[in-house]
Amino acid sequence: AAYERALAFAQTLPASNAEFNRDAWASVGQFGLFQPRPPIVPGGSADGALNTAHVVEAFGRGTANAGLVFSACAHLFTAVMPIAAHGGDALRERCLPLLRSGEWVGAGAMTEPTAGSDIYALRTRAARVADGYVLNGHKRYITNAPVADVLLVYASTEPSHGYLGLSAFVVERDRPGLRLSAAFDKAGLAGSPVGEVLLDDCFVPADNRVGAEGEGARIFQGAMQWE
Repeated sequence: AAYERALAFAQTLPASNAEFNRDAWASVGQFGLFQPRPPIVPGGSADGALNTAHVVEAFGRGTANAGLVFSACAHLFTAVMPIAAHGGDALRERCLPLLRSGEWVGAGAMTEPTAGSDIYALRTRAARVADGYVLNGHKRYITNAPVADVLLVYASTEPSHGYLGLSAFVVERDRPGLRLSAAFDKAGLAGSPVGEVLLDDCFVPADNRVGAEGEGARIFQGAMQWE
């Protein structure tokens, strides 16, 4: 039933893949695609993964706007689900209703110019200060970044610990020190904007950390398993 309902809805979406469409995005949120169906507790049933795959397949079959579907998956798997699974209560209450409804667009920011998605070579840093962290770094090829309202940024809090020193942080679009590039020109999937994220002494409060310090690699790997 979920497949047929998703297929019927996807067939009503605008077919144009020329640019990101906020109205279509909001309608996808209202449909419910951004509600994390998979169980987010360890040891949960695998049914959530199968159901999610069926719904995503239905969207891919039902609309020619593959860019919108690609961006929706990135939003769900690299932003909504990690925050839902690992974020603190205050952070979840503040972010998840807007991310799930489609009012906000989320992005996961790991890839860097010199590291790709190699978590062993990450250069972005998060320095501890009195009430939070100051982030400095450069992310590239980040899906949804040009239109993102919130990003899940991975940075090193303990560089000497390698991938065990990575942590994850929610960074809102209006944070001083955050700059998002315009969307890159691409050969396809124009409806899924990709760009750069620049962090220049960008302060985030301690409540914006997702999970504990050093859990960033585990959080990222979980997101990639779903994606």
